[in-house]
Amino acid sequence: MNEAPWIKHYGNVPASLEYPEGTLYDVLEDAAKGHDGWVAYEFMGKKVTYSKIISDIGAAAAALRSEGVKKGDRVLLCLPNVPQAVTLFYAVNKIGAVAVMVHPLSSRNEIEFYLNDSNSKIAVTLDRFCSVFEGLERSTVMEKLVVVDTSKGLGMILKLAYKIKSRKVPKPVMKGHMITWEDFIATGGNGEKEVMGAKDVAVILYTGGTTGSSKGVLLSNLNFNATALQTYTMGQYSITGNY
Repeated sequence: MNEAPWIKHYGNVPASLEYPEGTLYDVLEDAAKGHDGWVAYEFMGKKVTYSKIISDIGAAAAALRSEGVKKGDRVLLCLPNVPQAVTLFYAVNKIGAVAVMVHPLSSRNEIEFYLNDSNSKIAVTLDRFCSVFEGLERSTVMEKLVVVDTSKGLGMILKLAYKIKSRKVPKPVMKGHMITWEDFIATGGNGEKEVMGAKDVAVILYTGGTTGSSKGVLLSNLNFNATALQTYTMGQYSITGNY
């Protein structure tokens, strides 16, 4: 008896795949080899090459190291889809730490819970969301808050439009535990890659908490890399029509 009768409907799509043994950063680094000038991603019309993203990740990894982040430590990322989110996602992974990804529109109480539950001593957010973090350095384990100003990564016209759109949002008052993204990156240091396995935890995502308090779901490098490879494989067959 066929234990997987659905496979006959796959056509030419392979029934199984061989997944990479490395980390999220390993896969990106491999993809970048020989493709330095290729576009890795585009944000608001600005294209970033593989060589640039690898360089940006290295700088962020070094900055995290200089702030004392070690293998296994958690770093809370409260960011929308901006370049710094991509950079940090891989930088955290490169040095063997764990990215705690939370929704940027989370409430203050939710952020407080996420910080303490994940034991994240460093958090990163946009300047417009800083008010949600107000006072959390006193009620949580958070020791450092990195503040991102997205407008600085935009072209002149978009930067002006962004500032006009955000003019009613008060600028955060920088305190002792806060540091701008630019100053954070400038701290430098050693961003050398840490050895991790495919099954090591890479990311923590929190559930919606519909049946109680939110639960932190531990996801491995393999979880993400397998999903990416599966999506890529199906996309390739969809493009070619070679089912």
